[in-house]
Amino acid sequence: MKTTFLGLLLILLCLVACRHEEPLEWSETPFLNVNSPWVDSTLQSLNIEEKIGQILYLDIDASGLETQSIIDWNRRAHFGGVKVYGLPVETYQDLNKALKRDNRLSTLAGTDEQVLLNNQFADAGEVPGGAVLPYLDQTDSLRQLSRQLFRRQMRSLDINVRFTGFQLVDEITTGNALAEEGHLQFVNDLPADAIQRQQDSVYWQHGIQERLQSLQAKGISGFALPANFLADHQLTPVQLADLFRHQLGFRGLLLAEAGASDALPLLAGTVDVLNVTGDPEAIIQQLTEAYQTQVLTDRELGVRVSKILQAKEWLRQRQVEEHEALLAKAASENVTYDRAGVLTPVLVGGRDTKDSTQAQPELLTDHFNKNRWRLLNRQFYEKSSVLVYNRGRLLPFQDLYRHYFRLVHLGNESRDDLEKTFRHYADFSKYYHLPGSDGTYSRLRVTSNKREICVVTINEDLDARADSVLLEDLHNLAADREVVLLHFGTEAGLEALDTTFSILHFPEMNQATQELAAQILFGGASPQGRLPQGVNAYFPAGIGEQLPITRLSYQIPEALGISPEKLVGIDAIAKSAIEDGAFPGCQILVAKRGAVIYSKAFGYHDYDQQRRVEMTDLYDVASITKVAATTMAAMKLYEQEKFDVDDRLKNYLDCPSGSTIKNIQVKKLMIHQSGLQPHMPVVPYLLYRDSFNVGCDSFFCSQLSEDYPFQVADNFYFNKANHDQIWQDIHKISVGSQRRYRYSDANFFLVQQVLEKVSGIPLDDLVNQYFYTPLGLRYTSYRPLDRFPLDRIVPTQKDERWRHQLVHGYVHDETAALLGGVSGHAGLFANAEDLAVLFQMLLNKGYYGDRQYLKPETIELFTTADKGNHRGFGFDTAHPDSRSAFAESASKRSFGHTGFTGTCVWADPDNDIVFVFLSNRINPSVRNKKLFKNRIRERIHQVVYDALDTYSPQTAERENLMK
Repeated sequence: MKTTFLGLLLILLCLVACRHEEPLEWSETPFLNVNSPWVDSTLQSLNIEEKIGQILYLDIDASGLETQSIIDWNRRAHFGGVKVYGLPVETYQDLNKALKRDNRLSTLAGTDEQVLLNNQFADAGEVPGGAVLPYLDQTDSLRQLSRQLFRRQMRSLDINVRFTGFQLVDEITTGNALAEEGHLQFVNDLPADAIQRQQDSVYWQHGIQERLQSLQAKGISGFALPANFLADHQLTPVQLADLFRHQLGFRGLLLAEAGASDALPLLAGTVDVLNVTGDPEAIIQQLTEAYQTQVLTDRELGVRVSKILQAKEWLRQRQVEEHEALLAKAASENVTYDRAGVLTPVLVGGRDTKDSTQAQPELLTDHFNKNRWRLLNRQFYEKSSVLVYNRGRLLPFQDLYRHYFRLVHLGNESRDDLEKTFRHYADFSKYYHLPGSDGTYSRLRVTSNKREICVVTINEDLDARADSVLLEDLHNLAADREVVLLHFGTEAGLEALDTTFSILHFPEMNQATQELAAQILFGGASPQGRLPQGVNAYFPAGIGEQLPITRLSYQIPEALGISPEKLVGIDAIAKSAIEDGAFPGCQILVAKRGAVIYSKAFGYHDYDQQRRVEMTDLYDVASITKVAATTMAAMKLYEQEKFDVDDRLKNYLDCPSGSTIKNIQVKKLMIHQSGLQPHMPVVPYLLYRDSFNVGCDSFFCSQLSEDYPFQVADNFYFNKANHDQIWQDIHKISVGSQRRYRYSDANFFLVQQVLEKVSGIPLDDLVNQYFYTPLGLRYTSYRPLDRFPLDRIVPTQKDERWRHQLVHGYVHDETAALLGGVSGHAGLFANAEDLAVLFQMLLNKGYYGDRQYLKPETIELFTTADKGNHRGFGFDTAHPDSRSAFAESASKRSFGHTGFTGTCVWADPDNDIVFVFLSNRINPSVRNKKLFKNRIRERIHQVVYDALDTYSPQTAERENLMK
């Protein structure tokens, strides 16, 4: 150890003897052109501890560290600069104050962030890293906004040094002058092949040298070298000095990460600033000893400290100029310039102007609030996502019912966010394919299935040689099915790929990009980026295309002009209603302009609280069946001219001569102006009270048989003869006045008969064929127990009078139950998301998922209340005469329906809103009317309207920053 130290002493003495002080002359490095008496006088006033401290730069992640440790280190070291990560914003401010208090000179403060400062702090809303910047055009408005915000953030937090990777430095500014950014700009992460060796000499690689000289001409302040730079490149201190000071002629600051063992060699290589990552005591002792023994002379130390002081004075002058310009602008516009109301910079150089004020902590904390950045975050990732290749126009996926989906995840990083969003659109199977201990992948074994679409997710850069087996397997996979590659990482990772696959590329992998990827696949979002540089012959620079948005997207409320805080009222009302016993649980969904902005489940299936409600659970939607099933089928068959709403029942049904209903027009049924009684002729069956049905000698039986084929509930079957009798009896019911509105379930039972007669297809098959299956509605079904396990279905009434059991998995409506569970007026089960898709299709004028389901004019005809009362054909409307459950602010053109079980769905074409509320308020008893009494559905619906136009990016992102 002693021999090594003596050797270093000799090297340093030689360098000191050979070095001469450079005269002050104009430099491409702006801060070196500062000629201020303050620099010289301050240099003369510093003691040796302060001089050594000025060439020390603390770079530390403080997330697991007490800030007092940093304060104590600073009292000993008098750091010239710091870069601190991992602290809350307010704690960071407090630390800055403490460092200023203990230092006679202002401390330079740095950052590695490139987009915004948020990621530097523990409590700030996350934003993308620098990897997204090359994907955005320099003139992009989002990029311009982030650049302005970044400058304000730096000044507000007194951060004035920026470290940027070699490949990114041109991305963080416009024009040619980096000095115009108003901070010190350092370049780090030099390419591994930047230096070439020829015998005993070292040189810059030619292209790299030109690039570095270009950066110098733009006003770069310094270069930052990583730890072990000398050892990794086998450089001597003399060679390091030659590379930067002679070959480049660079006179700015050279910073290098140092430990106690290499501090002196780095200084011998003309490094100006030593980057320390922890307790600096050992380095301070070494430098102090070198100074005392004249190995590190006062002259050599002074040259370095003088540069640092010049940099600080240059920053101070720039901020004074900016402040004076703002004052002049305010005076010319005859307005008051209030520094206290703006997040202000703190001037460095030890001298603040009297008008300068420290940024208020509460303003900064509010500015960095996590919710503020969600929209900007999403927009960045949308603009940096690239559809590299769309083989056979596969994306967005169409005809979901024709395919099976398999997710193959390469690597073990979680894809939970991707899967959660994917599940909104389709079911899938999945497996993780993990690399071996050597980092390579074994054979990829996936069974053959030509109907399968395989989505492979990759969070690494594939290498044509190292990953040759995997690449061969992927090509084989694509030989008999469609394969989509979701690639997360650098664009260089695409080099080994070709046009065998459809490829979506994202520069980062996180929750936002995983969610976005799934939505792009299904047409819920569109990629907007282009490759910043070519990667191979297949994928040149600038490649990338947008896709049509064809399905519901899943967005944050801010994207639709809604402040998320304004929707908290929905949670409050729902939770309060559950606590009050209005219903045990519910699903609530809100979509605005084709984007789901609110989708939550509350409470439990029942008051036993054994199973929480999930958004994939099914509710008995009761009379919503009238519009979500019967009316949908009616619209389709109407378009096919299978029936006319002006025709009478006798034109379609076999009506006996004495039928009381044969002359009723179909349209009278659909607007509830037929004059029919509210219920079907089923009273005798509903009054039957045999609790066991063992005898099978009356209406019901406990076992399925040819005579008792219609299942009403568990161990409860209805007689076929009596089922047929209902149809005969309906021709005998009395018909009242057809001049007034009278709601009747019998109306839609009859509409069902018409539709099934003219089509020759049962109602449930009709809607499945024309709507549910092609729309991808996986949770909408009559007779749900045929497809779903019981625990996925929310129970309704505990029927003590007739069925003598909890009605669970079977339709609650007694008439629909007698009819076997499929009826025109009730019987449908669904979840909120499926209903939202159905009604969004209607708002889209019949279009959804790249298919036209209905004509716009058909939807207009059926949803408009101009047919004699407040009803459309089938649909209820938000007409003033309607007594239905909807918000006061809903437009009159809103259409939808409610359900007896505690449900409603509304679509508002004027405001482009879909609102779905599903509950089982009749569990355990139909006597529970708190939902109606407290107007819960109406109040929740109104919260949505009250929240409209409450969020503006102009005021949210720029508040306190862009004044």
